Amino acid sequence: MSTYTIALPRYAEGTSLVVTFYGYVGERRVEVSSFRCEDGALKEKRFRERINLTGGSGRPTIQVDQSGAAYITGRLGSGGFGVGIRNFLGRLLGDGKQFVHVDDFGMELVYQPDRLQLPALETILRFPVARR
Repeated sequence: MSTYTIALPRYAEGTSLVVTFYGYVGERRVEVSSFRCEDGALKEKRFRERINLTGGSGRPTIQVDQSGAAYITGRLGSGGFGVGIRNFLGRLLGDGKQFVHVDDFGMELVYQPDRLQLPALETILRFPVARR
């Protein structure tokens, strides 16, 4: 299980944050999920789940304080033994969902504090460094 907290110094009209989570299945890097937050909204604008995980796929919770700073939190999880059980139960019950075991998680953030007034200003962060 992995949790994340993203603290933004400014989250208001004109702000944009795009987050992409990825994981490693063996040596292969796969996208797990992604979302976009914009303009001070308390709900993500677009959440995409690419693979099914047993312990959460990164859906965010957004809180904004009085200063306009935001705290975005969530969790990702993939349990080895739990994946097999969930897949077995899914086949038994016929829900069709297949869960994937992910070895390690990473994320990429693209933050624009004010895309309306300063469209060229953005910060891109990637965690961790890609595997070799």
